[in-house]
Amino acid sequence: MAKAVAAGRLEGDAVVVHDPADATRLHAKGNLGELQSGNRLRLRIVEAAWLLGEGKLEVDSRGRPATAAELLALAGGDRKEVEFLAYADLRGRGLLVRARAGRWAVWPRGAPPDAPPEYAVEILAERDAVPAQQLLAWAGEQAVLALVDEDGATTYYRAALEEPAGDTPVGPMPSFPGAILSDRVIASDAAAGRAAKREHLGVVTSAGLVLSFTEAEALRRRGVLEVPATLATRAAAVQPHFRKALPVYEALRAAGVVAKSGFKFGTHLRGYRGDPETGHAEWLLHCATPEETLHWADLSRAIRLSHGVRKRFLVAVVGEPVRFVRLSWFKP
Repeated sequence: MAKAVAAGRLEGDAVVVHDPADATRLHAKGNLGELQSGNRLRLRIVEAAWLLGEGKLEVDSRGRPATAAELLALAGGDRKEVEFLAYADLRGRGLLVRARAGRWAVWPRGAPPDAPPEYAVEILAERDAVPAQQLLAWAGEQAVLALVDEDGATTYYRAALEEPAGDTPVGPMPSFPGAILSDRVIASDAAAGRAAKREHLGVVTSAGLVLSFTEAEALRRRGVLEVPATLATRAAAVQPHFRKALPVYEALRAAGVVAKSGFKFGTHLRGYRGDPETGHAEWLLHCATPEETLHWADLSRAIRLSHGVRKRFLVAVVGEPVRFVRLSWFKP
């Protein structure tokens, strides 16, 4: 038996199926479009293009049949081809996908009609840039991010809030003096060595405890390290990410996480639950201000590397308080 082909007509920015039987069938069987008065079905361009490609719909555009390519081209200014590629990928996996509250909501195959969606999807292109503040908003909703690359393939990430916590709390320590060098601080006092052992700070050398500017300024602000307050100004002049890494470092230490440079992994910081000498880092962190623009090529690289070395990748968004967004691979 030949499969039924519904008839639709291009009307503005949508395709409308006027036959009540066709409209009801498409809506009920495919969870497609929005039923309107008179049992008409309003399909978004992306839905209509997908149905055209599946051979389930014919579309009349000014008296002649339209192709899926023509439909997408008509809405090209809205980058509908990007949305279409991700939508088609999700549908091809057997998932139910419907527009809801300005985004695509996803249900597993066979979900009851009144079931809440399993997750919401934001569809993006690999060239898109995203403010860190937007990542925070998505993470608060545990949104799935569908990234369509230049070849048209779709990669999925899950954004979620995380609160790193470790086993090495900060505590009272005797103060000790330090000397500011070109781009770090050194402290030779015996108390510095004890501090290093207690909180896993810096690098202990024959000349004394060598601290990064980030570690040193955090200790100075705690009243532990005795160095001039001009340390922060000098640090910011020689280390471009100092001002955004410092509050992240302090937030991690307040949560008992031992924070170290992330250079060997290509990030700003890495975090340990306990002693770095006896365990592996659990988190790799990129520090960002809320308005800072992040690029998916960089984020994708960091997510892949973190997954490869069995660590969690976090974007630490500076603010009061610092908040952490975990980005991880997701399988629809």
